[in-house]
Amino acid sequence: MLVLGEAGSAGCEKGVSPVLRDDVVVATVRASNWEEAATAVVENREWVLARAGREPTGRAAHDPEGTARLRARQTSWWTGSRDVDLDGMRVQAAAAGAA
Repeated sequence: MLVLGEAGSAGCEKGVSPVLRDDVVVATVRASNWEEAATAVVENREWVLARAGREPTGRAAHDPEGTARLRARQTSWWTGSRDVDLDGMRVQAAAAGAA
């Protein structure tokens, strides 16, 4: 399971949150101060996370703006579950503890 740590923890600079697996940093996330967006770095590859309408999306930083390799559509407000399209592969996601 991946866990989002507090900004500035696990050796990350101020304003950068670590993504941890078994207490080891596997990625980092920096939130944008001006919009609902973030930049993630996974294995030295930069990703841009934002919203397209009501859907969270993600694209590689070098991809053209408006494209999405990741798109998550909420299927249940009650449980927080989502249908996630990961570059053509569909998976279902739910909030931790959701029934």
